[in-house]
Amino acid sequence: MEVQALLPEITDNFLEDYLISCGVNDVDTYLSADLNYVDDPFQYIDMDKAVLRLQNAIKKKEKIGILIDSDADGLLSSAILYSFLKKYLNVKDIVIYNHIGKQHGLVQNEQENIISQIVQSDISLLFCPDSASNDVEQVNLLKEYGVDVIILDHHEVEKINSNAIVINHHRSKNLNTALSGCGVTFKFVQAYSQKMDIDIKNQYYDMVAISLVTDMCNMTSLENHALFKYGINNITNPMIKAMIEKYSFRDISPYNIAWSISPKINSVFRAGTLEDKNNFFYCFVEERPIFQGLDICEFCHKNQRKIVNTLTKELNSNLEKYDNVIIGFAFNEETVYNGLIANKIAGTNHKTTLVIRETQDKYMGSLRSPIDIANKINDTGLALCQGHLQACGIELEKNKLNDLVEWFNHQTFSIKKNVSAIIEAKQITQSLCQIIENNKDLWNSSEAAKITKPKFYITFSNDSYNIYTNRTTTIKFNVNGTNIIKFRAKKEDVELIEKEDCKIEAIITLSINEWNGNKYPQAIIEEWEIVPTTKNSTLYDNNNWACNW
Repeated sequence: MEVQALLPEITDNFLEDYLISCGVNDVDTYLSADLNYVDDPFQYIDMDKAVLRLQNAIKKKEKIGILIDSDADGLLSSAILYSFLKKYLNVKDIVIYNHIGKQHGLVQNEQENIISQIVQSDISLLFCPDSASNDVEQVNLLKEYGVDVIILDHHEVEKINSNAIVINHHRSKNLNTALSGCGVTFKFVQAYSQKMDIDIKNQYYDMVAISLVTDMCNMTSLENHALFKYGINNITNPMIKAMIEKYSFRDISPYNIAWSISPKINSVFRAGTLEDKNNFFYCFVEERPIFQGLDICEFCHKNQRKIVNTLTKELNSNLEKYDNVIIGFAFNEETVYNGLIANKIAGTNHKTTLVIRETQDKYMGSLRSPIDIANKINDTGLALCQGHLQACGIELEKNKLNDLVEWFNHQTFSIKKNVSAIIEAKQITQSLCQIIENNKDLWNSSEAAKITKPKFYITFSNDSYNIYTNRTTTIKFNVNGTNIIKFRAKKEDVELIEKEDCKIEAIITLSINEWNGNKYPQAIIEEWEIVPTTKNSTLYDNNNWACNW
């Protein structure tokens, strides 16, 4: 197992060392950051224009529309805006628009005519939270039909959208450009509240906090950290509160939110019907019962897993496997699941995987990789990757696919696993584990967030272990008095460890175990390789390689 450690050693100042290695410049300021480090909403270009346009709409009692973008950030953005308009501005007539599939913004597609829907609903002001900064042609068309557009977005601005009021931190200087779309929408709500002297108290910070995690925003930002810390300690939305209690078991760390809540919300936009999406949204704005929202995301998440498992199994029998890349060709109707399918295949094979579909002159789809690869591909000019370095959308001309495969085959990739540090068992102290436990609100699951939950590389032998079997099998190693635990061990794991003398290489996370009122340090194995040391034995690799994409 090849690893790459951020820290050369573990010192008594682990927290400070680790945060600096993640990109935090001033650790003391970062840890104490509060709402004083939040950008003033009126620093955003055209914020005054947006506030004035809504003021006029309120005075004239105009009909207002909100286009809900198809992910957790889009849902939360729209929920903030809808709730504010209803609760604080007493707007009666609000139309919401959800896409049939997992489309984004105002872009037209074969399944629906979103422009026609908007025009036919007879609104005069449309809000696009978390989308549409670059949807120039669609905005121009809406303008011809008498619909004004206010965009509250965080994506890169690539075009001049002169017929819309665009509120986007990328248009201004010295703003936090890592803020989520929900965060930008909240800025607008704050600006309007300040202008009209409306006291929204601590409302909506919780939605911003959740969005920062679900959209994998860079959490080295002082503003993002301050907003998350305040929001997660001021949960006011009943739907979010219910989801935390049911799915996160009240552990509201970023890491746990990313694994328990984010997949549930996003599954509604992949596997849910239009009715599911609408009803789910109304649960977040307290116009449908909470239990209905929980039932919807539970059903959609189960349905999504079933569909993805089926599609992955079908695709596995027809994969094109090369030295450094795997290509899977999907049917058009599988589009919304391509990223999840690519993730499963990449995780099993430990290789960059493209799941693509054929259009008239291009291949389009999703890429997942165990290494940072998107920028390298973009540099070749053979394809365009948009998203994160290890998880992104990809498109390329049909005649360039063979060239891209050839490029992959000529690369020498070293798939090193990122860890915080290399550790010995004697260094797994209660003090170190307590530091990690006490700072749960810092640890994320995504590399894109920059500050991930600390992971450590360790080697040890299977001299002392116990095996516990109930519904699943747990192996507990005792290494110099420290418990190192592997949950859900496979049958072959158990057999090998029981029969052979082994060297074990593992990536672990650290925590505190409480038992009978006492606290003990413990290590949990996230992934491992088991190397038999008995003569004539061969390497046994049981990597549980996974990433929250």
